[in-house]
Amino acid sequence: MSKSNKLPHLHTIQQLRQGKNKHKLKCGKCGAVGRFDLGVVLIDPEIVRRVPRNEGVSRKALWDAASFTGYFHCRKCGAGGPWKPTDDVMGFLL
Repeated sequence: MSKSNKLPHLHTIQQLRQGKNKHKLKCGKCGAVGRFDLGVVLIDPEIVRRVPRNEGVSRKALWDAASFTGYFHCRKCGAGGPWKPTDDVMGFLL
């Protein structure tokens, strides 16, 4: 695929390894929001399949199905999670 045909939200493996997959997350402990390198994002298809077809995948179901290879700590309180989604990261997951 030529560069001009690529979708702007898709990343190459090389870009992901270089820390180019930064998105905003909200710390579930203190509520601070920051940009973190998620690394490679994986979606568990089994969680998504459990959602009835006529309901569509909810924000919560999609977030529950997502996992990341990146590991990071809140810059404010130092917690390693739990993390809450922001509109930024949910737009990326969709």
